[in-house]
Amino acid sequence: MFDYQLHHIVVTWLRYAGDIIKNSFERDIWIDTKESDRDLVTEMDRFLEKDLVQRIRSGFPGHRIISEEGFGDTVRDTKGFIWTIDPIDGTMNYVKQRENFGTMIGLFYNGNPIAGYLYTPMDDKLIYGIVGEGVFVNERRLKPMDVSHLKDSILLTSNEYLLRNDLNLQEIHAAAFSSRATGASILKFMQVIEGKAATFVMPHSHVWDFAAGWAICEALGMKCTQSDGSPLSILQGSSLVVANPTVHQEVLEIINQ
Repeated sequence: MFDYQLHHIVVTWLRYAGDIIKNSFERDIWIDTKESDRDLVTEMDRFLEKDLVQRIRSGFPGHRIISEEGFGDTVRDTKGFIWTIDPIDGTMNYVKQRENFGTMIGLFYNGNPIAGYLYTPMDDKLIYGIVGEGVFVNERRLKPMDVSHLKDSILLTSNEYLLRNDLNLQEIHAAAFSSRATGASILKFMQVIEGKAATFVMPHSHVWDFAAGWAICEALGMKCTQSDGSPLSILQGSSLVVANPTVHQEVLEIINQ
């Protein structure tokens, strides 16, 4: 049975992180780059990740942590409890738009998803899923919009990958009603989970970018796999296809035709 005391602790952490992020706009923010000039990291990414890691280690000793900015652990197996953290998913949006970003936290046991949390502080929206218990939006049980076919709804991906036609994305775009790029995995997951889009497809995604959303999909009965249909792993990044089972099969057939 899921530990709801743990759940309430995580929600408290997310609200705290959201307050810190919103207050950061009142001053200049230190910004750096990582792998490219467009791959931004800020002092807030690192501060929040370090803070969340310390909170997990203090409250749940023995649990391990996979995180984006390097404050977590080197994890080479899936034994026991493992957390995943993306302190600010959509850092460019945070810097350039001051909206359309959020914090993602996942919890796994022996490699299997237990719970996932997606929080966008600028609109105070929290979507969380607990496997075996369901999915909730700001504490109300989610009733997702019905998406029966790819042609009836929207493909979410990255413009860069769409232009390059990675994973046959141009054919998926042609089969879909339309396509959109949001610049943040958290927003793509939220829209597919709520039924506002048909599918989220990425040729490559880091563990911290998909783990929390994967856990929520598991709780909702949606499919979240690699592009060949094989299972995801929290030990490595991979391609990503997210959708309800019907649309997921449509997308896989286009990718692998």
